[in-house]
Amino acid sequence: MGSTSAIPGAVRSRLGSRGSTSPAVRDGRPEFAVECKSGERRSSPACRYFRERTDIPRFYQVHLGTRDYGDAGSDTRVLPFAAFCAEVPLP
Repeated sequence: MGSTSAIPGAVRSRLGSRGSTSPAVRDGRPEFAVECKSGERRSSPACRYFRERTDIPRFYQVHLGTRDYGDAGSDTRVLPFAAFCAEVPLP
């Protein structure tokens, strides 16, 4: 994973300060963003906030529960951490 230069500066500066939403970057381009939560009831407003302001193609919200669903309002997949690890190829 590389730099976050493909993400606009104002948004990039808020990524680290707004909860734990973090982009995964490869070759200077964001591949997906992840929000980590302890609960599984609803997706975080931060996912929608960043979806509207960036070109990040996929958003995930991971948790330690069992529910796995998509949230159309924020275009975010909410899923257990183990399912996320099985789905997303990480080095």
